[in-house]
Amino acid sequence: MKRLKLIIPIFAITFSTVLIEILYTRVFSVIYVSSFAFLMISLALFGYGLSGAYMSVGRITYKKDAMKYLELFLLCFSLSLPVIYKITISTSIDFLNLFNPISNFLLLILNFFLLLLPFFFAGASLVLIFSLYSSEIGKLYFIDLLGAALGGIAIIPLITKWGPSKVILVIFLFLGFAWFLIARIKAVKKTIIFSLIAAAFAVLFVHSEALFPIIPKMIKRGYLRHYNNNMIEYSKWSPINKIDVAPFLKRKKVIWIDAGTMQSWLAKFNGKLHEMGQIKWANEAIPFQLTKRGSALIIGSAGGYEVLCALSNRFRNIVAVEMDPEICHLVTNEYSDYIGNIFRQKGVRLLNDEGRSVLKRIDGQFDVIQMVNSHNADALLSGGLSIAETYIYTVESFKDYWNHLKDGGVVYIVHWFGERLFSTAFEALREMGVKEPEKKFFIVQRENGFNFFFMKKGNFNRDEAEILRKFAEKKEIVYSPFEKKDNMYYRLASPKYKKTISLSSVNIRPVRDNSPYFNQPNKIGQFTFKNMQVRGMAQSVVKWALIYSNSVYLSILFLSIALPIMLIFIPLKASSGGQVSKNFILYFFLIGLSFITVEIIMIKIFQLYLGNPAYSISVIISSLLVSSGIGSLLSKKMKQAAGKGFILIFSVLLFLVLVLYSLFLFKIITAFIHLSLMWRIFITFFL
Repeated sequence: MKRLKLIIPIFAITFSTVLIEILYTRVFSVIYVSSFAFLMISLALFGYGLSGAYMSVGRITYKKDAMKYLELFLLCFSLSLPVIYKITISTSIDFLNLFNPISNFLLLILNFFLLLLPFFFAGASLVLIFSLYSSEIGKLYFIDLLGAALGGIAIIPLITKWGPSKVILVIFLFLGFAWFLIARIKAVKKTIIFSLIAAAFAVLFVHSEALFPIIPKMIKRGYLRHYNNNMIEYSKWSPINKIDVAPFLKRKKVIWIDAGTMQSWLAKFNGKLHEMGQIKWANEAIPFQLTKRGSALIIGSAGGYEVLCALSNRFRNIVAVEMDPEICHLVTNEYSDYIGNIFRQKGVRLLNDEGRSVLKRIDGQFDVIQMVNSHNADALLSGGLSIAETYIYTVESFKDYWNHLKDGGVVYIVHWFGERLFSTAFEALREMGVKEPEKKFFIVQRENGFNFFFMKKGNFNRDEAEILRKFAEKKEIVYSPFEKKDNMYYRLASPKYKKTISLSSVNIRPVRDNSPYFNQPNKIGQFTFKNMQVRGMAQSVVKWALIYSNSVYLSILFLSIALPIMLIFIPLKASSGGQVSKNFILYFFLIGLSFITVEIIMIKIFQLYLGNPAYSISVIISSLLVSSGIGSLLSKKMKQAAGKGFILIFSVLLFLVLVLYSLFLFKIITAFIHLSLMWRIFITFFL
């Protein structure tokens, strides 16, 4: 076979596999919530492992017609993509009632099998190519790595340009072309088959929005009402989220983020600051009344209403940080006139970045640092966000906020989990040795709603307390330096705070960067809360998080263990006649488990460094695939050099590297976080 005809199929397979693996993480974030994203990484590896077991048990590579199997698997890989994609986005699983009825759980298992099928076909195709053309193994490995690396990076521009449905269809056509090049059937027959694939692609591509609607399968506030009534006036995919805009009130539009998982507002404004009155008592405007008119850092600026509030209170140095590039685009382009061009006002600077990442790199201090939690109530009450990581509510982050506040400056956060927020922030001040930390906080609680959290670099005075009392109105003041109540907040501020934390069955321990799961109120496998001392929306959120984490994550864990045992371990053991050592199997099991664990942890950690989860997923997956392939290529030479102790030596070296990473990785990325994005991507790839 000509070299080009072999290179293109290998590149197509590995490029497509990594790309659709990451693509599905984005789709799941919209259909359900982002915590399902990493399920795809496990399923991809499981599909590869299953294909290897099948090829070994069936001894396919030794058959005379192995080339026909290669053609079949590659064609199935192509054809399965749009079919399985359609079934996946059309299937609705009620995760809150996973076993009632049992059909929900059966649907989950069906989705497991369907989603791993493309990866099974891809793995089987690669095994056959490497076996049939083993003499070219060096070049094949290079193309394999190149395809995988580019697939991990290409998802960023492709999903932004076309959205996931059209990307799936382009991959469907690309793999069909790869099959056309490698197939050895009669020219007329394969031309007809490929022509049918191309025709199907053309029809599906043109009508992709109608044929492949990506809508949430769980309640996400009013998004479905807007979608079903054709009220969505703007829709675009970014590398991070799906962004939709719809009219809401006469002078407001809503930005739906990931189909309602989060939301923000576009407020109509004519752009004439000199005619604008002061926005005084809106939730977003309160911190600007507590400090002198100066500078503000707004993390998660989204539609810009917080920026408008700051401008109305005569703040003239405003840094707005928004992670999603598509939101940055729409507020400075399509909807810029609607919101009065506020991001083009003198003194306003919009940064497309992650809040903590910016704080690590930015010079100067601010009078206000503001964050408004944009998760709506329905997304929170689903419990699905309970293991979503966040680096803006950790002990280390509050130290950063404190160091970037001017004297008398205020940190203002709106969040549902006030008790844990207070516990984390208070711990940061304790560790910094701040005097009288109990006088630095003021917290207002809306009944069955959010907490309004204030932390001041200095003691709150009576005038500021009076402003906050007026703001509270019908809300409850749950913590004030000028009052004393018997509740969780005051106990957390007392010298016996450790006992308070330990006695609480709801997890209110301070959150740190090495485990940034602020929204996780319970441990996996914890089935009850002995005491419920949290207030407001937290009471409902922790209840549903308990149900969600146990019904969903334990079920997925069970399937992740049971299916490999049934479909890989037992068949391989049976085919070997029991000759395979248990230690040998355990060795490879632990390698696989360690690999996926390190991969996911790296993705989480480098999200902080790169300032964008899409970049983190793409760069980490690409770098791991490239480095693993290089290791495979060099393994023979390294084994010869190390001799019989090869496995032991490299296991010890790997252990030492991981220990060093656990001790110094955060210090390394902190030291280099000031560099440009391209340099940070390069360092991430290297590390």
